[in-house]
Amino acid sequence: APEEDIDGFNAKALATCRSEKIAMFPEIPVLQLASPSALSFTLEALQKGVRTVLPKPNNSEVREAFVPEIIQFLKAIRSYIADCYNIKRRQYFDRMCSSLTDLSKLDKAPEISLAILKYIGEFFERSLTLIIDKQTLVAERSIGIFADRFQGVCPAKKFRFDIADDSALRQVISDGKPFFGTLKDSLLEHHLYLEIGRPKEPTVLLVPLQCNGRTITLTYADFGNIPARQAPVAFISFFAAQAGIALENALFRRQLAKSTKPQEKK
Repeated sequence: APEEDIDGFNAKALATCRSEKIAMFPEIPVLQLASPSALSFTLEALQKGVRTVLPKPNNSEVREAFVPEIIQFLKAIRSYIADCYNIKRRQYFDRMCSSLTDLSKLDKAPEISLAILKYIGEFFERSLTLIIDKQTLVAERSIGIFADRFQGVCPAKKFRFDIADDSALRQVISDGKPFFGTLKDSLLEHHLYLEIGRPKEPTVLLVPLQCNGRTITLTYADFGNIPARQAPVAFISFFAAQAGIALENALFRRQLAKSTKPQEKK
C-alpha cells in the first residue's frame, strides 16, 4: 500500500483507517506496510503516530524475485512484532527492578504498603490502600481518587465498611492471591463506590499484602473514566510477594534485636 487503483487501498483511505485504529487502540503499536517507493506516504505515517513502516514487496508485476522477497518480509515482520513485545516486557522489568530497590530500604508496614500503592499506581488510573482491621476495611491512602493522579499519593477519606461473607474481597483476603478482571460485587457497589465513585468499566485489581500468612492490607485499583486495558499482573503479583517477604524479614529482625538486647541490671 498505497495502491491508488485498488478501491479502499489508496493513500487517503489508508490514512483514514490508520487514524481510526490509532484512536481506537491507543495502547497497541500500529505498524504500517508500504511500498518501498512511497516516500511521502511513509513519512506521513510516522508523523501520525505509527510505530514503524515496513517495506512490503510489490507484486503488481510478475517478477522472479517476488517470492524470496515476500518470504524475507514475513520473517522480518515476525521478528519485529516479537521484539515489540519484548521491549514492553523489558520496560516492565526495569520498572519493577527500580521499585524493588526502593522496597529493600523499607522496614515498616505503612512504608511497604505505600510502596505497593505507588507501584500499582503507575499502571492504573485509580488505586487505594485498604487496611484490614479484623472484619473491617479502612481506607488509608490513594492515588487518582481524591486528587489528580499526577499529584501522587494523598490521604483517603477515612471511611470504613465491613467485609461481607459472600464478597469476592473476602476470598482474595483469605487466599492471599491477587485478582484482576471484571468484578461485580455488592461490597464494591453499595459501599466502596459510594465513597470513591464508580469506574467506567468493572475491571479491577485487588492485591493483598501478606505477612506470616495473614493479609494486612488490600490494594484496590481500576481504570477510572478510561476504557480498561491490559496490565502487567504477573509483575505486580511478584512485587507484592516480595513486599510481603520484606515485611516478614523486618519483623524478624526487630524480634531478633529485641531478644538479643542486654537486659538492664536491677
